[in-house]
Amino acid sequence: MMHVMLDLETLSTRPNAAIIAIGAVAFDPERMEVLTTFEARIRPSSAHHYDRHLEMETLAWWMHQPDAVRAQWDEGGMILPEALSDFVDWLHFFWPGEVTAVWGNGAAFDNVVLRDACRAVKGSAPWSYKQDRCYRTLRALFPHIEEPPFEGERHTALADALHQAKHCMRLLAALRTEAQPHA
Repeated sequence: MMHVMLDLETLSTRPNAAIIAIGAVAFDPERMEVLTTFEARIRPSSAHHYDRHLEMETLAWWMHQPDAVRAQWDEGGMILPEALSDFVDWLHFFWPGEVTAVWGNGAAFDNVVLRDACRAVKGSAPWSYKQDRCYRTLRALFPHIEEPPFEGERHTALADALHQAKHCMRLLAALRTEAQPHA
């Protein structure tokens, strides 16, 4: 059973937000194992070609982040169609069957923004809305399950996705344990 955790860094909070980084982690919650990762940095200047939204409040927030976080603003990065094609290729290479679950940190953000970008550029998303899962909701159901130590820089797409995937596996293990019949 393979799941994917998404994390995006964007320049807006709207569904058509300009994406500057995609982080994704394929993981197997049954085996508690990270399988593979994906990361793409996207040229912010390519956003206007695909009707992606930029928001002044979000831009101001980014300006107050550490240099290592702002480094995601990579004008040498890919244009949006290249990044999305690479993501879809990665997903299909490591996951040739049907997607089991695509997790995002919030029911209305990462999955929604990436799906909207895929529709705008490629015509469709590589997963069905039926596979969308909300990590934030799962986390709220099990507040007593500790998060693993954070590795890397917060607010960088791949580091955030890895952290969320590792915690999600712990949360799903707790859910499986609680779902077991008690003797």
